[in-house]
Amino acid sequence: MIRKLLLSITLVLELTGTAAAGDNAFISLRDARDESWARDSALQEIFQEKLGFESFDLNNDSPPHQLATNLEAFLSRTGKAGDRRFVWINSPADSPDSACPRNPDFVIAPAVPTLILAPNCFAESLAPQTDLLHISLRDLPVSPPRGLSDFELRSTPMVYIALPSDRSRILLDANAIILDTLRQAANRFVSASTILQRLRYELRSDGSDYTPLLDASPASAAWSRRFLAPARPIEVAAPQIATLGGSSFEARLGWPKNTTFGLYAAPEPGTTPALWLTGNSPVTIIRHSRDGGMGFVKTTENLFGWVRLDVLD
Repeated sequence: MIRKLLLSITLVLELTGTAAAGDNAFISLRDARDESWARDSALQEIFQEKLGFESFDLNNDSPPHQLATNLEAFLSRTGKAGDRRFVWINSPADSPDSACPRNPDFVIAPAVPTLILAPNCFAESLAPQTDLLHISLRDLPVSPPRGLSDFELRSTPMVYIALPSDRSRILLDANAIILDTLRQAANRFVSASTILQRLRYELRSDGSDYTPLLDASPASAAWSRRFLAPARPIEVAAPQIATLGGSSFEARLGWPKNTTFGLYAAPEPGTTPALWLTGNSPVTIIRHSRDGGMGFVKTTENLFGWVRLDVLD
């Protein structure tokens, strides 16, 4: 009887300690989804009951001009060692309800470790970082390089992943991938690198100029699983992207017509290639750009970027 009483007291203290950790989520999704109420309810359950977050701040109805102000207050809120924050914002950048910051002085400088998923326009507001890891064209393996230790929560690491902000269909597809990843996080370890790789491989809808990218400071934050660590310890950690790539990844191959062709950072007219590729190895075409003239591809060297489709067979 005494043993059961002590066990109950310990459980209460553990739950209280989890709630007092100061973990907060900031969500604002404007993707015109008919079942948004069900999704928001599922997110609240994931963050508060599964991942152990103390608060779930839903900003779907906040006026666009107020959203950046709310976010700035959320990010700058003081915290304590062990706190973590999660931000998920998505909306078409060129719509009247765009979530893009309107204040040129807006700066993203989190006070505690924070994982941010937001449209490309938010990248311009990131505070300068001396140890920033920028991933766009190159591969980002699920496992960190040897010798790169995980960050300690006493510091203020930050990871930003750019989300699509053009076509509503691809917004819905990206949101579905992220929601599925968050559901998996409740039962497994999930890192920011997992989210980036899933967006790269699984976002297949044509008609978008979206380029997945990740900025992490310090670099180890890209592979850290502490941003989305469940409230309870997990016995087995299974990589989420281990089955993507290689023979298991099915998509159309494009063969270069010439031995040299350009790999672009974005499907923008008049730009020069970020680098030139040589050889006759094929590229894997994942999806087409908005105008249909370029394809987001993966090369045999595990590079990601855009290639003009007229240089491929």
